[in-house]
Amino acid sequence: MLSMVTFNCQSLRKNVSDLSDPVIDSSDILFLSEIWSNDDENVDIPNFNCFAKFKRKNVRSAGVTIDQKSKDSSNMNIALRYIREISMGQSSIGDTCAAHCVLDDGINIIMVVVYISFNSTVNNIVT
Repeated sequence: MLSMVTFNCQSLRKNVSDLSDPVIDSSDILFLSEIWSNDDENVDIPNFNCFAKFKRKNVRSAGVTIDQKSKDSSNMNIALRYIREISMGQSSIGDTCAAHCVLDDGINIIMVVVYISFNSTVNNIVT
């Protein structure tokens, strides 16, 4: 079983302590949006490693990451044999990052997290 949680941080640095609760602790993958970090900033989340991240340059109030439970964590209940970030293009309407994962049993999964900027119109999103 693979368990995943999505969380709109509205500042990862400010809310990293909120990422320590029973639901998050039992999750294998975190999808985080609105991380509100500087372009070169990394925020450590206890028991997780960031393996995919995208943030538009000079746009502080956005950003997305995909984080995997640390290999040395005793709660890891699946084995990801292979995991890599997939490059995503930059968009003026939001941020997207993706990862290709292969589970121990050979099943392939594409994971994607998307943040659409406030005030984006449906027409801009669709085109």
